[in-house]
Amino acid sequence: MAGTISALDNAIGVVGVNGNGKLPIHIVKLFGDDGEYAYSSDLAAAVGKCIDEGKARIISMSLGGGTPTQTEKAAMDNALANNVLPIAAAGNDGNNRKSYPAAYDSVMSVAAVDSVLSHADFSQWNDDVEIAGPGVAVRSTVPNGQGTEVQVTLTDKLSGQRGQSNFEAAAFLGSALGNVEGTLYRCNAVDGLGSPGDCDGASGQVCLIQRGSISFAEKVQECQRRGGFAAVIYNNSDALFTGTVEGTGVQIKIPAVAVSGIDGATLESLVGEGLGVFVSKGNYDFYDGTSMATPHVSGVAAAVWSQNPKCKARDIRVLLDYTAQDVDASGRDVNTGYGVVDYGAALANLDCDGKQENCTLKKSGAACTSMSECCSGTCETKNGKKACR
Repeated sequence: MAGTISALDNAIGVVGVNGNGKLPIHIVKLFGDDGEYAYSSDLAAAVGKCIDEGKARIISMSLGGGTPTQTEKAAMDNALANNVLPIAAAGNDGNNRKSYPAAYDSVMSVAAVDSVLSHADFSQWNDDVEIAGPGVAVRSTVPNGQGTEVQVTLTDKLSGQRGQSNFEAAAFLGSALGNVEGTLYRCNAVDGLGSPGDCDGASGQVCLIQRGSISFAEKVQECQRRGGFAAVIYNNSDALFTGTVEGTGVQIKIPAVAVSGIDGATLESLVGEGLGVFVSKGNYDFYDGTSMATPHVSGVAAAVWSQNPKCKARDIRVLLDYTAQDVDASGRDVNTGYGVVDYGAALANLDCDGKQENCTLKKSGAACTSMSECCSGTCETKNGKKACR
């Protein structure tokens, strides 16, 4: 999460949303060492620490649970009241259930999209989703040596020299490490998806296989069984993706990587050419989740806010909402909210006078159910009815 927000722009690895090294991050430990469980009181206490120290302006929470509590809600409401913007992951169950703290009115709920801005199938969808960010096959920092480095590149089979055409690829969880080169071989799918027997003839070559109904593990096992040196599986959509080949009872002994549908189409045209697949230990890795989308939104919020520290949390929230790139149903929708966070558009429209004159959200006096609907960022009850301030 921290790497997505602020990995340095230093020509190494990845670049965070704020890569200039000027964004301070304060990390509060919430979970135990297993990283799996915490109480709502722990979360409230963590939020309280951020407020009490007086420097936090954004709280980025890549976490959530299915049960709301008054303790959590009070902590989130208190954060916003103290000019701190809480931002949280919408959840990864692929259904319309609400996740908390994301679903509290005072918190921005973040959904995930892939690299072609399509709603991720795992990303929860409901009327609390407010905005979206990149959350599929997102490459970021991990502790030293606990990630993977992947390179897929055309090669000169005669000289062994690497070519100039490289393809972005993610190693499957459970992939073997190794540096292999061979002729690119298209496994002939009986059903167009990848059936057993498809890789007959792949011995000593690199298997190219389309994603489909058969598991990634089965595809890689078929390539391995037929003597293939490595397996490259390409998506059935344009986006990059990740996956696993673990848990099958068969040891995977060859490198196995995923590429986008766009790169897969290119590789289809290069069957018979030399291809190198290089997978090694590294300091970066790919992840999926609304947990990856959340730090993108948090990073943009920080970058925009830093241009005018006099802005209020409500200003920044409204600004990100109405400048988001609309990518799903027109207007606000349950999949991506107002759309994908857009740093350039938000910066161009930065306005912190307490209202947004050009706002596409609801104007003063319009009926509302939550503050995220209003250009002012405030939905108040007057005369028994809720309306934008």
